[in-house]
Parts: sequence; structure tokens; C-alpha cells
Amino acid sequence: MCTEQQPLLTDFHPIKGPVSGGTSLTLVGFHLDAGVDALLTITDMADDTLSVNCVFSDHRRSNDSVCVTSSSSRPFNGSIIQLTIDGIVVPHTVPPHGFSMLSDPTIHSVVPKETIVR
Repeated sequence: MCTEQQPLLTDFHPIKGPVSGGTSLTLVGFHLDAGVDALLTITDMADDTLSVNCVFSDHRRSNDSVCVTSSSSRPFNGSIIQLTIDGIVVPHTVPPHGFSMLSDPTIHSVVPKETIVR
């Protein structure tokens, strides 16, 4: 007997990352390993032409899976999260916090400027 496993996305973390991409985003839910091809898309709520992909490694797990964000052309704060598995949008109960793409961090100074080496 074969039963169909309906994936459900319930949460994710962290909720922000740099525009240069490379953020490991952990998705939490049920049956996230269903299907073959999975893609998470993060789209700016204010400008739906601005989106980034979060690409999964070869191995997804049922209750939590990790994907890595691509880069964005500019920062954005509000987002729409959409998980697609085998071309079908996965239902979700994702909290309203969304994901923010922030400007890359910059280093303005290093303190202390000297140290003792033993």
C-alpha cells in the first residue's frame, strides 16, 4: 500500500541574511523530503520582480531541511516565502516574520589595535 506524504512548511530560521547570499536557511515542517526537485523562493513584498532562490543540497530531511540563499541585487525587508516541490507549491503556516535581505556587513574598526603574542 502506498500513501502520499503531503509536505507542510511550518517555520524557518534565521530570519535575515546578507544580500551577497550564502545564508544557510533551515526549514522546519513535515515531509520536506517528499518529491525530487525542491526550491524555496524569497520574494520582496514591495517589488515582486525582486526575488532570490534558496537552493537545497542533495539531501533533504523530513522534518528539517537546509537551503542556501542566492544573492540579491539590493536589500529588502518584507518577503513572501514559497516552497515548491516537483513544481507544486507546498502549503505553509510560516509565521509572519518573513526573511530580510540586509546590506552586507562592513568593518569600520578593529579594537584593540595591538595584542600580545606569547
